[in-house]
Amino acid sequence: MKRMAVAGVFAAAVCAAAQAASAPVGPRWLNVLPLLGEHEEELAADQRELFGSTALDAAAFIVTLTPESDPAFDKAAVYVPRFKRMQALLKGAKGQCGVLFQATIGHGWVPDSKTPWQKIVLPNGSEPYIFCPLGGDFRAYLKRQVAQIAATRPDFFMVDDDTRLVTGRGGCFCPLHLAEMKRRTGRDFTRETLLKAIDAEPAVARAWDKLLEDSIAGVVGTVRAAFDAVDPSIPGEFCCCCGDVRHATRLARLAAAPGQTPVLRLNNGRYCLETARDYPAWQHATALQLAAVPDDVVVLDEPDTCPQNRYSMSAADLHAHLSLALMEGCSGGKFWITRTGAWEPASGVAYRETLRRNRGFHEALAALAPKWEGVRIPLPRNPPLSFACRGAWNAPMSWAWAAFGRFGVAYAFTADDRPVAALAGDDSKRLPDEEIRELLKRGLLLDGNGALELTRRGFGELIGARAEEWSGPVASFELLADGKTRINAKIAAVKFAGLDPAAKIRSTLRHRAAALDDASAEVGAGAYVFKNKLGGTVAVLADKLPESVSLDSFHFLNETRKRQVVALLGELGDKSPYTPSDAEAMVRWGRAKDGTRLLAAFVSGHDDMPELPLVFPAGDAPKALERLQPDGSWLAVPVLSADANHAVVASKIEFLSPAVFRVVR
Repeated sequence: MKRMAVAGVFAAAVCAAAQAASAPVGPRWLNVLPLLGEHEEELAADQRELFGSTALDAAAFIVTLTPESDPAFDKAAVYVPRFKRMQALLKGAKGQCGVLFQATIGHGWVPDSKTPWQKIVLPNGSEPYIFCPLGGDFRAYLKRQVAQIAATRPDFFMVDDDTRLVTGRGGCFCPLHLAEMKRRTGRDFTRETLLKAIDAEPAVARAWDKLLEDSIAGVVGTVRAAFDAVDPSIPGEFCCCCGDVRHATRLARLAAAPGQTPVLRLNNGRYCLETARDYPAWQHATALQLAAVPDDVVVLDEPDTCPQNRYSMSAADLHAHLSLALMEGCSGGKFWITRTGAWEPASGVAYRETLRRNRGFHEALAALAPKWEGVRIPLPRNPPLSFACRGAWNAPMSWAWAAFGRFGVAYAFTADDRPVAALAGDDSKRLPDEEIRELLKRGLLLDGNGALELTRRGFGELIGARAEEWSGPVASFELLADGKTRINAKIAAVKFAGLDPAAKIRSTLRHRAAALDDASAEVGAGAYVFKNKLGGTVAVLADKLPESVSLDSFHFLNETRKRQVVALLGELGDKSPYTPSDAEAMVRWGRAKDGTRLLAAFVSGHDDMPELPLVFPAGDAPKALERLQPDGSWLAVPVLSADANHAVVASKIEFLSPAVFRVVR
């Protein structure tokens, strides 16, 4: 997917992108290592071998500077000799030796002995062990500490993602920030009155967001200035968190040296997750962040294995994580394959074997830079400013997570115009009204929650009905238009009031008095198709996408629903491929940067697929394919084609092993 600098609240990033140096953008592969003060020869020997056998081209040694004790302990005095020893041991190696400022203001971990400087104040009034970036004592301490590290002249530095104020924090409401808001707005605020104003007054929200951005820019600027005093050419890189991504491009540019291509690591780790079923949702979260970053920034995936052993993340998951992120638009990765808190080298053996074995695959995939076609899962062009992530942040519920990424229907996260798009209730909230209106001029698929949200925002006339929460008799099952085929489950339905007579009913909801009763009565439309006055066509389901995988979700997750969804997409004009199999899988269809036609597949369930059957409504089923191999080569695979619309790719799709094919013409 091509990244873009979006407008609206990202206007500053757009301006910065226009002024960026025209340095080439290439992949970046960075390994994180501890400065243990012991086992240095073993760590250096391991890293030298990794530089030669994997794609890894940089080693970042952890420096944690969050203040501890009173007076503040001089951490740099301990780190400097340790880092110098690693520099000496890696001298002449085929990769860079740099530092990762793994904590500056702090991740919130509470030390045994505290430093009594100003901490941030959260919206609820609590004060975690995170230092306010406006604090003079903290800023002076950070300058002294970084100056000592900079004097060692590392090959690069990276600032980690504790340097943020939005994600998981919701801003700082300490006396320093309240005073600065008064200076900028001329208004006195308490924490409580500022919270209310942020939600009610867009001008205050924008001023507040700018203050948070400037606060973190002060920390990054302090780090950059310390390196500039030693050598302005030392490159700097930045790690962002998802809710702070609108600030991230400015911060990555601020960290970078003159003429350096900015490097930004996304916030897309999958900590201790045990299922592949949420990979489509994870992809959506990754794509939302990528959409906020201009194309001239190198963006890194982070398959974080924390705490760096396979009890947390398998080596197969590391491979899947990185590969799917490269498919989505990342240009490399930041890896944690060495235990950082203890000397336990056996924990990293499988990670290393995976990176060695799949080196060519990862490098080739980064070079392909795919742009996917298929049903559009809309990314916002002009996302509304929202502080909803003052609490927990999650990927939006979407058709990709709940259906397409499991039904094997090709889709693409994009802000580009497409003939057909699909909206759920949650992801539609990220779109302003004007962008929803544009979607309604084309083909648009809605679930029940999507219809409720568009009705709430005044689009009822354009979707052919007013969607309302269900009332009345239970919808015992859904009967398709053939009068025979049923979805036998209690439907999580919405009610369509004032349904336009021009709407074409594709299924009805039925109520029966008892499970064995042959008689039933119609209680509402289950699905309909409607052409609106803008010239667009909408297909609307009364059923709501499932928000989790549970025994209550199988009103949607079944073969009949899948066939119904595919048929509705066809009525909207979708010509994307899909797999008719009942396997839980993702299918992607698009082109590489050089125009080569690509096909990709990933098992999002847990069963391998012995082969990949596909239907191509556009009639362009490939006759010959080659599959990307772990070493980066391409191997021909058999393709069985009955006609121009059907193909069976005779190549096994294994669990947690993304498959990438190119079409041979």
